[in-house]
Amino acid sequence: MAAFLAIGAGDGPWLVELHGVAAVDRVLGVAALVGRFADNGVIRILAYQRKHDAELTAPAKPTACSRAHAPGRP
Repeated sequence: MAAFLAIGAGDGPWLVELHGVAAVDRVLGVAALVGRFADNGVIRILAYQRKHDAELTAPAKPTACSRAHAPGRP
């Protein structure tokens, strides 16, 4: 709990300015659940979430079916 309180009044607005309220709220919730407030834990979790979210929202690569599976082919 002391590590969470050590984030300080100046760090919260900085994180929100860079990453948005929703992302900071989410990362603080995860950090609280796993107890990762020391040693840049919040920043590491935030970086992981941003990378993971980017991978999930990346446009899907188009795929083509083989000629054997093309519509209208027996």
